[in-house]
Amino acid sequence: MLQAINPFSTFTSTPQVIQALQIVPQQLQQLQQLEYVRHQQLQQIQQLIQQVTYQLQYLAQHQAPQQTIPGLFGQQLSGQPFHNIGPGFLPSFSTPLHVM
Repeated sequence: MLQAINPFSTFTSTPQVIQALQIVPQQLQQLQQLEYVRHQQLQQIQQLIQQVTYQLQYLAQHQAPQQTIPGLFGQQLSGQPFHNIGPGFLPSFSTPLHVM
């Protein structure tokens, strides 16, 4: 025969149950805020990746290598420094990224 399990059996009184239940909305709100921040951070990362991809494609199409140096595995690397990438390379985030 199965016994019913009371999840509130660890509380000794009704006020403790009420107090525990009153905390739930606050915890849900905090979770929603964390989820929103995480979503914003993912969007910022996606935008950064898109910007970097665009800049690399632009460089590959519009910048003729003036000198080449041997790279890893026989590849040729352009001698141009990265500071020539131009404005707009770094995203302007309004909030700092915090990894959780």
